[in-house]
Amino acid sequence: MNRGFFITGTDTHVGKTFVTTQLMKNWNGFLDLCSTNSQNKSTHQTYKVLGIKPVASGCMDTPWGLRHDDALLLQQTANVKLKYEHINPFCFTPPISPNIAAAQQISSLRVNTILKACHPALTTDCDFIFVEGCGGWLTPLNEQETFADLAQALGFEIILVVSIRLGCLNHALLSAKQIEGSGLKFAGWIANLDQPSTLCIQEIVDTLRIRMTAPLLGIMPFHPLNF
Repeated sequence: MNRGFFITGTDTHVGKTFVTTQLMKNWNGFLDLCSTNSQNKSTHQTYKVLGIKPVASGCMDTPWGLRHDDALLLQQTANVKLKYEHINPFCFTPPISPNIAAAQQISSLRVNTILKACHPALTTDCDFIFVEGCGGWLTPLNEQETFADLAQALGFEIILVVSIRLGCLNHALLSAKQIEGSGLKFAGWIANLDQPSTLCIQEIVDTLRIRMTAPLLGIMPFHPLNF
């Protein structure tokens, strides 16, 4: 595997999965945004791309077991095919924070157990792997650990998805500050225009562009599936 990216957001329902799948579909353009030669491969080459969501809550009960729409989209978008259990090893039915959902099942989520469960995906032969978090940067996994700890353990570059809406300035700047303090490479942020009724969209984007040290990688226009 050449490069890995951890996709986090300013909150839940900010469009992390939509953005991740678009990056997976258009990784050549994404390379240009990141200004890397990616091992000097031609930008016209087809890359092997994988997306996983280690932890998900709000899953559906199906004949094949618990399934989450986001994880299914990642599985369908990837051109490296894995079993669902390797895309989303930890899934919970109630749409609540994963630490609470796990506690209700008298179990706990730990970074080391998540990494172990993700080992088949993390060691799969691919050029790029996108790991989607759950909720925001500091969403708890258990009493001590958060998704930030999982990102630290992975050591991947971070991409922050910002839903451009009322209140996002505070959420985005706080998230960015935490990411910058992690010591991980902050590859950049993506403005997600999933709330078309928001006032002063361009002014909000410009405010964040000025105040964020990480680059704006792109602006995701409104789409019916963009949520």
